[in-house]
Amino acid sequence: NFMFLQAKVAEAHRNRIVILIERLSRAIHSRPNPSQRLRILTIGCGPAIELERLLNEKADIQNVELVLLDFSEETLKHTKEKLDKIILQKNLDVSVTTKHESVHLLLKRATKNLIVPESEKYDYIYCAGLFDYLSDKVCTRLIEYFTSCLKNQSKILVTNVHSSNPEKNWMEHFLEWHLIYRNEVDMHKILPANYQDIDCFTDATGVNVFLESTYKI
Repeated sequence: NFMFLQAKVAEAHRNRIVILIERLSRAIHSRPNPSQRLRILTIGCGPAIELERLLNEKADIQNVELVLLDFSEETLKHTKEKLDKIILQKNLDVSVTTKHESVHLLLKRATKNLIVPESEKYDYIYCAGLFDYLSDKVCTRLIEYFTSCLKNQSKILVTNVHSSNPEKNWMEHFLEWHLIYRNEVDMHKILPANYQDIDCFTDATGVNVFLESTYKI
């Protein structure tokens, strides 16, 4: 257990949480209109450790709506209860809502080209950990759907395990943990048009690659 926890892939996961907190905090505090409620959507939220730590560490977070999307109702219930408890304890002006949806449902929506009302669009959408299991075609279709849910000048962030992962072999041999790996070039390829200010980078280990970009009409 100690060996696994010290592995680069485990360290990269811990680094990913720190980076997500930093990027989310930046999005919250750099918005042009603080009086307008900031809407953040996390795709495949899981336990949302980054949001838990964000709310615990940043006492000045106000006027924010967090929307959690996951395929597991149990996960959504647990995560919402955990975040609501912190919000109540710290008296934050933050709301948490949930969406029980699967990737399959999101892809079906993407093919319908539905028009999303401006009031339901988001200022920041991020997806951390899901693209490791999806093909380029599916990733691009999902980002296209995310794009339809973004306000102009809003940001999207997606992550992937890097193709240079030095622990790929033992992960597959011992854990049967098979991922779809991507490097910086691959990440650019899955990003559709209408995105600018593309920031593609890795964490300190080089095992996680991040792509954050601004959607501009």
